[in-house]
Amino acid sequence: MDCLYCPDDFVNQLTIITNGMFSQDGAQQIREHLTSHKYFLGLKILRSPTWCETMESYKNEIFIPVYNAIYSWNFDVTFPKTKKEELYFKLTTYLYYLRQNSPNTSIEEAAKNFCCAYGSNRKGKLLVNMLRKIS
Repeated sequence: MDCLYCPDDFVNQLTIITNGMFSQDGAQQIREHLTSHKYFLGLKILRSPTWCETMESYKNEIFIPVYNAIYSWNFDVTFPKTKKEELYFKLTTYLYYLRQNSPNTSIEEAAKNFCCAYGSNRKGKLLVNMLRKIS
């Protein structure tokens, strides 16, 4: 994805790439995520990042890893009936709170913990938890 100049263009591009995964409300939440990400990225790089830098960072550090996680078998077996958009925002919120206490928490670890803690499919939760213990 080429650098786009505003969050609306970025959100529209994400919607196209994900075949419409985000509703209008979801698109608004992504815009809010971008604003927050811009703030935290600025703290990290010690200057005000451009929107282009912010969107590239968000795409690579948050969006793609979370998107990949919610389309993994872990999520398919533990949340068989939950919309991907809902899972995306629940996992990003969960990750945010985990990183408050443990800043180096990976998205993969957060995803496994999330499946074990909140999965609706009992067999799926047991399978994910068992595999988590051996990996």
